[in-house]
Amino acid sequence: MNKKEWFVHNETYLHWLNQLNTMDKDTFFAPLAEGKWSVAAIVSHLGAWDRYSLEERVPFVKEGASLSRYPDFQAFNQKAWDDAHSGKSREDIIREAVTQREKLIEKAKTFNEEQWNIRFTIGKQEMTFEEYITGFAEHDEHHMKQLSEKSHN
Repeated sequence: MNKKEWFVHNETYLHWLNQLNTMDKDTFFAPLAEGKWSVAAIVSHLGAWDRYSLEERVPFVKEGASLSRYPDFQAFNQKAWDDAHSGKSREDIIREAVTQREKLIEKAKTFNEEQWNIRFTIGKQEMTFEEYITGFAEHDEHHMKQLSEKSHN
């Protein structure tokens, strides 16, 4: 996926998020299956990673920068699950995810072509900003497909 495709992907992603507002609230907060996460937790998780990118990655992306490794995935994701099941409404969870992605899109739009090609490392993995940001689209698509398959069962 390249920069242009990432921006197109986000139109689909934001539409998908907003359509979740029509989902029955009980379904939204119920696990997809025994031992699985709820739609609420998945949406919270997606928004949390966007917030993380905005706060902990994007401001520090500079040519040759060496950024710290990712946080402990299990602890990070558990925090998102806890937030989703803390009493927030379906609308608030979705709104937060939409807001975080919109902020990420707006920030990405400020990067010129040269900045999209900046090379930096996270832990020991070298990448460009474009590779970093478009990698999250694959993550989005994984969860979108997961929920689509569930809704067709």
